[in-house]
Order: sequence, then structure tokens, then C-alpha cells
Amino acid sequence: MLLIGTNGGHSATEDTPDNIAYEELIRLLEQEAPEAKIFLCTPPHVTVNPAMSNCGYALQVAEAAAFVRALAGRKGLSLIDLAADDTFNDDNEDVMQPNDGLHFSETGYRALASLIWNGIKSDFPKFRVNIWDAGEYDYQAAYGFEPNLRVYLHDGDAVRDAIA
Repeated sequence: MLLIGTNGGHSATEDTPDNIAYEELIRLLEQEAPEAKIFLCTPPHVTVNPAMSNCGYALQVAEAAAFVRALAGRKGLSLIDLAADDTFNDDNEDVMQPNDGLHFSETGYRALASLIWNGIKSDFPKFRVNIWDAGEYDYQAAYGFEPNLRVYLHDGDAVRDAIA
């Protein structure tokens, strides 16, 4: 998952050094982990309120977002479009980005993490694998219900039993 900042020099219409470096980073990721799924994130909302210390980045964020959208489309990579999401906006800066209109509060970082997680998991299909053929599981006391096995992914390297 790649999320670029707001004070870079990305452009949707020109080849800038930052664009070239970002594309090189993606190339290296694809080279080193060819089976990995790469998600690109647009930078989220930034203030336009002149009273906030980080006012003035809105045009750069718009350029960066346009660049990331176009690159994701061109390369066929998954996109999490934080800039288009209304979770962060002018009306809730005092809660989400209260310090300077750019950096997040704890609430803002939690919302950001949730948006990214939802974007990642929505890109993976849900699936079901039946381990019995239709009518094969006929245990009388099951009253027509078939057992359901679930698998959970955990962080870390601990080995866990699949069925307990």
C-alpha cells in the first residue's frame, strides 16, 4: 500500500522527478514481489482554511491525487481514493485534522486506517468452498445443516491449528 504525502511535486500532466521516483518504487515492488497486490492511495483532504498553518497544499494534493488515479488506471493497480472520500472535509477538520489542517488527530488516523482497510478488503473476493457435494452430508441430527469451516488470518508467525 503506497500513500504519498502532500508536499511532493507530483503532476498529472508532466513527468516530474517525484512522479518518476514513485513509478520507480512501484517497479521495484513489482520486481521484488511479483505476486504482491499493490494498492495506491491518493492523499486525503487538506485544508483551504488560511487560519491553519498547513493551508496552501490543496492544489498539490489535487495534482497528486490526479496523478495517482491515472497511474493506477494505466498500470492496472488497485486504487484507494482517499481524496474522493468525504470522511475528511472542510466541515470536520476540527475533529479529523485539528492541529494544522493536514496532519490527523487520533480520530483522524483511526478513520484513515479504517478507509484503507476497507479499501484493501473490498478488493479481495469473498468465496466459499463446499467440502461436501450436495446431499453428501446426511447426518440425521444435523436437520439439513452442513458444517461450516472458517479460516482466520493472524498477524505474526505463530502456527495455529486449523481446526480445534
